[in-house]
Amino acid sequence: MTPILWMAAALIGAATLIARLAPLLWRGRDQEDTATPGWLSALGPCLLTAMGVAVLLPEALGAWETGQGAALLGGTGAAALAMVVRRDPGLAALAGVVGWWVASAL
Repeated sequence: MTPILWMAAALIGAATLIARLAPLLWRGRDQEDTATPGWLSALGPCLLTAMGVAVLLPEALGAWETGQGAALLGGTGAAALAMVVRRDPGLAALAGVVGWWVASAL
């Protein structure tokens, strides 16, 4: 791996750690009844979404440029449908791969 990839992995790990520890540190030991602010509860999912977009967007743009847009839509649609039906990320990943394969074969 290049040094840039190592730095990106370290930054993603640090951001994930901060997102996981922030709610625990926010409350403190003396204020156990204090409610967590709404923005702090949304911080973790927002960071994970931002990282996912940063990873997937270049791949999606590359798929459109190489003429594999239908395969991209087929895989994304199959994964989204699997998540709506079962709420199982493993099944959604498998459905996305199968959807990509079927749509690229058409």
